Amino acid sequence: QLACPLDLGCHSVYIPLKYWLPFDKWIVLFLVTQFATGYYLAYMFQVGHVVEKSLFSLFDPKGKHAFSQDWGALQVASSANFAHGSAFWTFISGGLNYQIEHHLFPSICHINYPKITHIVQQTCKEYGVPYPYYDTYADAFLSHVRVLKQLGQRKAE
Repeated sequence: QLACPLDLGCHSVYIPLKYWLPFDKWIVLFLVTQFATGYYLAYMFQVGHVVEKSLFSLFDPKGKHAFSQDWGALQVASSANFAHGSAFWTFISGGLNYQIEHHLFPSICHINYPKITHIVQQTCKEYGVPYPYYDTYADAFLSHVRVLKQLGQRKAE
């Protein structure tokens, strides 16, 4: 039996409405938190993938890959990191500022990504695989904005 009549929405819908907040205050709080969380997640994910230094749209019109890289090289090429060494960004992003390591080793806890980064960078250098990296979140975000601008200006083929 479910502990809450609405199960999944219990913590954000049922309990606040039943015990704490009138509906008008709840709806404002609910919408603000949903929008804030949505934008937060979107921009954390986008700066790790849709930036100038990462490959994300190299497909030919027939749907075949336009690159010939192995799995590991493709994981590195289709991701980007930012702000290594920043405890703030590592905490706020949940380790997503180490997106490359996340893609290569998804089962490793994110607190270990900084410890393996130098190994990944050295391996990339050894095999001639570019390691997409931005010094700050702002650099990665601005790169994302430039990519969006380029995509918005492309003409249909």
